[in-house]
Amino acid sequence: MRVVAMVMFVAACSPNYAVPDGPRRIDAPPGSHDAPPDMGGPGDALLDAPPDSNVPPPPSGILPDPASAAVFMWPSLQEHFHDSGTPCTGQVTVAVGDRAVCFVGSDDDVHCAGAVYTHSWGPTFVPIGQTGVDQIVFSPTFNSATGNSMCIHKRAGTVWCMGDGNNLGQFGDGTTSPSATFVQFGTSTTLTRVGMDWNTRCVLDSVGNIDCAGYKVSSATPVRQPGTNHHSFWTAGDGSLVVDDPTVFRQSNGSPCEVEADGVHCLAPMAQALSGPGGQIVDATLNQPPGGLAMGDMPVCWLEASGSARCAVSGIMATVFTSAPPLVAIATSFYSDSRCGVGNDGSLWCIGTNSHGELGTGTTSPVTTETRVAPPGMVKVTCN
Repeated sequence: MRVVAMVMFVAACSPNYAVPDGPRRIDAPPGSHDAPPDMGGPGDALLDAPPDSNVPPPPSGILPDPASAAVFMWPSLQEHFHDSGTPCTGQVTVAVGDRAVCFVGSDDDVHCAGAVYTHSWGPTFVPIGQTGVDQIVFSPTFNSATGNSMCIHKRAGTVWCMGDGNNLGQFGDGTTSPSATFVQFGTSTTLTRVGMDWNTRCVLDSVGNIDCAGYKVSSATPVRQPGTNHHSFWTAGDGSLVVDDPTVFRQSNGSPCEVEADGVHCLAPMAQALSGPGGQIVDATLNQPPGGLAMGDMPVCWLEASGSARCAVSGIMATVFTSAPPLVAIATSFYSDSRCGVGNDGSLWCIGTNSHGELGTGTTSPVTTETRVAPPGMVKVTCN
């Protein structure tokens, strides 16, 4: 059985467990681009109700397609669905960090609750003034109250990052300083996807080039990787970049898991190495147990093409989000016990510690049962 390489880099600030090397390494000569000016900080206006009635309601009855070898499915983004058996393409974007939860709303703005770096959105989901986004990825917080960051990919072809964790130039803007506002990664306007781990950010462009900044390439400006016509990549625990691996259908957002033909493969202390039904998994990830990484077995959670979410711990499987409508997306974080799912009616359901107000309930009290934290129509659910 093939096991997945760890997603996070092993560096001075990395967790205190070892992981095997990734299957391949790519070394590249240095290169650079000039960094653009600041884009400006996110807004803070509170959204108390679903977006305006001119936005069409999400289609009824859509279900997510399982990951497959035909197309690489990217972290935090679900694009492929079927409605009454008919394939359709759309967007559902949701990401869970250890201090914040964000999703793309039906108004096409990013909505966040919780905190990233020194910026707090508070305990209610608010639009942050970033539209046209289809990917949201978080870095973890580690031994720092404000040590996290986030990056977003815009459909127009750019990537922007903000927060901490730029000490090695991960943001690709030519600096090694944290930023309370979004700064552009490089200068390209033809980027299609972004991937990240502890100390490196990489992007893919429309002709299959991959550029990286940070630890792996020892550069604060993007460095072109060898080869062309790539369609996928992910980063492994030793700092290697894995490119176009035909056995990997989807890499998890912020967790050491990947979807393969036979199910979900994970590698972490006290986690099941293989879970879920082969050929039916849409997305999969690890969920930190309540109390922290050292408290016990880590639940392996996944979303199936039926719209059902399940988690397995120590060989015991349970269906989760049983009160929610069929789910079209699921998100967790390796460094949080929170997990969220998006119903096909555009509702958001979450459970977890919520100590930073990241679950959007209006308080910082724990959410101990799976609860609807955003009403139907709030999360963007499209299928064309």
